Amino acid sequence: MPSMVEVAIIGAGPYGLSLAAHLRDAGVSFRIFGKPMSTWRDHMPLGMYLKSEGFASNLSAPDANSTLEAWCAANARPYTAQKTPVALADFVAYADWFAAAQVPMLERFNVIHVLKGDKGYALTLETGAVVHARRVVLAVGISWFKHTPAELAQLPAGLVSHSFDHHRADEYRGREVVVLGAGSSAVDTALAFAAAGARTTLVARSREIRFHVAPGDGAPTILGQLQYPDTGIGPGWRSF
Repeated sequence: MPSMVEVAIIGAGPYGLSLAAHLRDAGVSFRIFGKPMSTWRDHMPLGMYLKSEGFASNLSAPDANSTLEAWCAANARPYTAQKTPVALADFVAYADWFAAAQVPMLERFNVIHVLKGDKGYALTLETGAVVHARRVVLAVGISWFKHTPAELAQLPAGLVSHSFDHHRADEYRGREVVVLGAGSSAVDTALAFAAAGARTTLVARSREIRFHVAPGDGAPTILGQLQYPDTGIGPGWRSF
């Protein structure tokens, strides 16, 4: 490996992998570090579907054959640009395929320290090795930013956990669980616990939990599109 590269990418999720594919195509010297798709693979609820529709769930590369649609066609998986939910398992498998083709130089080590110097940055890997780069891009995602309120953080670890820690819910079968929150993570986690056989209560400060209606099969009307324009992450002007 060169002693100094132009760019070091920290993180191997959708953003890090996409940037690496473009830097590789542009001939820029770089190195990319991270456990590929670890947030999606290890911390999203098993069996989840993405909120974004097919056309909005691509990783980015100059290669036109690197899309989710191309992966689905090659692997006999259902795909439409809209109206067909994208399964988490399919998205992770697609990203692995993308990484193998577009980012074969991925180094599967975490960066544990970054130090700025006169000529760039020194990155220390979990192996103890040190890498030098003129520029650093942080594409670390949400993995390192889970937050537990101070009022709950003092309780024993066996009694309090974060939704981020629950890829599977079957270990809570037969137990009593309280989930705090009204967002999609809270609702998804509560439903997963209940489906696994836990006695589940969802507690929220909000008086109601609001969801968009599921997309219909009929063709959209002009009035409907004006009121609720369709986007890759759901209908409505806020999403637009």
